[in-house]
Amino acid sequence: MRDRGRGGNGGRDWGSIDWSNIDLSNFGRGTRVRGPSRRAVALVILLVALLLFPLFISPLVAFVTDLLWFRSLGLEDVYLRRYTAAFWAFVAFFLIFFVLALPNLYFALRPQVPRVVVDVDRRRRGGALGLTLRLMPLLLIPALFFGLAGGDQWDALLRWLNGVPFGVADPVFGRDIGFYFFTLPVLIRGAIGVATGPLASADLSVAGRAALALARPARAHLSILGGLFLLLIAGGYVIDQFALLFRNEAVLTGAGYTSINARLPALQILSVIVGVAALACLLNAFARTIWILVGAIVLWFAASILVVGVYPGLIESFIVRPDQLNKERPYITRNIEATRAAYSLDTVEESIFNVADTPTAAEARGELSNTASVRLWDYRPLLSPRASSRPAGCRSRPG
Repeated sequence: MRDRGRGGNGGRDWGSIDWSNIDLSNFGRGTRVRGPSRRAVALVILLVALLLFPLFISPLVAFVTDLLWFRSLGLEDVYLRRYTAAFWAFVAFFLIFFVLALPNLYFALRPQVPRVVVDVDRRRRGGALGLTLRLMPLLLIPALFFGLAGGDQWDALLRWLNGVPFGVADPVFGRDIGFYFFTLPVLIRGAIGVATGPLASADLSVAGRAALALARPARAHLSILGGLFLLLIAGGYVIDQFALLFRNEAVLTGAGYTSINARLPALQILSVIVGVAALACLLNAFARTIWILVGAIVLWFAASILVVGVYPGLIESFIVRPDQLNKERPYITRNIEATRAAYSLDTVEESIFNVADTPTAAEARGELSNTASVRLWDYRPLLSPRASSRPAGCRSRPG
């Protein structure tokens, strides 16, 4: 019969070993694996450079060609402004990602990593801070993509920085029209970009007993993330109020009766509800209970369905459609006035000139040098030559 305390081959009883007296400081020092040689590393770098060279040479040639052409016109600064704006936008978004993601990563790791880390080989900075610093290079890849996405918004950023007022206010919010051309696009893209940073390294430290049994530090971290996320959602609802002016209604482009009297109040109410829920989540960082966060999210979903989804549909179905022309008439008139103003048609003056003179053919031939370049816009002299010049076969015949 085989002894349970011994190995399968009748070896030593491992239960009798005093593991506390074993020195592991020299363990593994004699079995280190040699890394690749410098020649191999240089060869790999050379092969990668050769593979990437065709990808970069074509954009580089196009850039230099355009630069030389703009320089010949004396517009080199205008051409380079695009690239300098894209570069600074890349740097700004790259740093924004790090500023938001790095502390988030630290607070996500703090409940899971002990403060003292024993290393038998060499002393290292222990705890969540040390692990965060060691994992920090991993954030370079998402930060790079985040920066590239921000660099693509150079045009919107330049418009925002150099925007000027139009001198005309919209009839709904009373804001200058320039706000919708220069500021609103940056707010929309900025809200989307900022929302990516805090959520990029979000980590739920779940204790092993139950799905909602989170450690207290993890609950605080989750509450702060939830509060920031809901604040961004509330800001998004505020931006959506301005976006109503670009909405495609059934009979016009812009804000109609339902948008002004139903969707706009619904978005205002929802932004207040989500803002209060965000404040409750931030305060929950001190109470550290998961149910406040769950209740805030449930309240947000319920309000978004009832206030934004159901209420505008009822207004559209039971108030607008039975009397759509009269309900939408003020907004259609406003839309026509805005369209005429956009094309400067509101400044056009219509005048009718009743000419009583009957010039002779000799007088007309004497004024050919003056009338040759005059275009005939009056419909009355145009109709007669047009009708008389039609071929006989093209004239309509009765029955």
